[in-house]
Amino acid sequence: MAGRRFHPGELVVYRRTEFGSQPAPNARHVSPTPNGESYSYCVDKYWRVLGIEADGSLLVRTRSGGEHRVRSDDPNLRKANFFERLLVASSFTDERRSA
Repeated sequence: MAGRRFHPGELVVYRRTEFGSQPAPNARHVSPTPNGESYSYCVDKYWRVLGIEADGSLLVRTRSGGEHRVRSDDPNLRKANFFERLLVASSFTDERRSA
């Protein structure tokens, strides 16, 4: 996936694996852990690209205003599709906080 190009301001989706005693409402691929005391599951995080670093990694902003650095070739990272931009627009960063 070396051909993926990201640009500042672009909306991206990062699929993160999480663990917990109760899966989040938007959890996918829910499965119990080996001991059965908790669950592993995937959730989609909706972020906005702030910039591209010299090494090619992306600086992204979360909905709550946090920032992360992610490799642009991370298989869990992808561009948001048309329906995500339209239907879950409120899940992406709040422009008032990102200024």
